[in-house]
Amino acid sequence: MPKNKGFNKKVRSTEDEALWEYVSGQLPADKAHDYELEHIDDPFWNDAAEGLAAIKDPALAKKMQLQLQQQIINQTQSRKEKRKRSFQQSSFIAVFVLLMLVVILYLVFFYLK
Repeated sequence: MPKNKGFNKKVRSTEDEALWEYVSGQLPADKAHDYELEHIDDPFWNDAAEGLAAIKDPALAKKMQLQLQQQIINQTQSRKEKRKRSFQQSSFIAVFVLLMLVVILYLVFFYLK
């Protein structure tokens, strides 16, 4: 996990803005060409550019982006909680099994004497 989350958000925001400027035609032709060359092999970028080109309202695109980001945050948090619960349950089971083994071994040795 990246330690500097603020930096990644800034980079992501810059990338988002650059993509929107490219799609809306606000980039000069030479910068648009350079931008295309940087991302030509990225199928996700191509899909994003096509999707944004279909959406003409920047406010709607921003709203959809925020909704998607919130869904991703919710999904990752629920996965972390599930993993934590799963680890706690498996730890409890392991401790219980070990205690049962100790009790069984104690009883076996006690009755063998």
